[in-house]
Amino acid sequence: MDAMKTSRLLAATLSCAFAVPALASGGWAALDAPVRAFLDAELAPRGVSYQLRRPAGRLALPACAAPQLSWPAGAAQSGNTFVEVGCAAAGWQLRYPVSIGEARVGVVTTRRIQAGETLSAADLKLAPLPNPALGGQVLDAPEAAVGQVVKSGLPEGAWLRRFMLVAPIVVRSNQPVLVRAQSDGFVVSAQGKALGNAAAGDEVSVRMPSGRQVRGRVQADGSVRLPF
Repeated sequence: MDAMKTSRLLAATLSCAFAVPALASGGWAALDAPVRAFLDAELAPRGVSYQLRRPAGRLALPACAAPQLSWPAGAAQSGNTFVEVGCAAAGWQLRYPVSIGEARVGVVTTRRIQAGETLSAADLKLAPLPNPALGGQVLDAPEAAVGQVVKSGLPEGAWLRRFMLVAPIVVRSNQPVLVRAQSDGFVVSAQGKALGNAAAGDEVSVRMPSGRQVRGRVQADGSVRLPF
């Protein structure tokens, strides 16, 4: 069932379950229960919190036995937004303001990490961020850090940021390396000696047995690929 059909079915279900018999006397408060029921059902799969932002002014509308609730077309379903409440029988429609707080998580270390260690999946876990402002700084996926090397020591429970990590060195200075040049239909390879340290994706210079120096890009397997 697509999202549109699900939303319509939910609106119909809520219409039967929550009548609003006296908006004229209850005002905005009379809408609290159906709006909460709508949000509980809509947001439960996401595990997020919400707050009703009931306006301070008075509201007087004809009573409605079967209000329809839905998201306004194009409305965001996070942050400060609205739930649309309407009554076809009475001929009115309004937007009830709500605030939806998206739960944010970040990557945190599970133990003390020494400088130069390569991170494994067991070293990391996801935890709720205490401050939403950290969301743009802290990694939000452990797999983005697995296999990376820690620049400086980290205590257990440290929030992991990109600048704390470097790619592991796969080619070291004076190490023999396989140099490849590849084009359509053929591959030429030879042994050489690396002239510097490099991670996968970095460029490195290599001295060939003839004494000639070439420069190529380091591959994940430690070989060096030359442009052709």
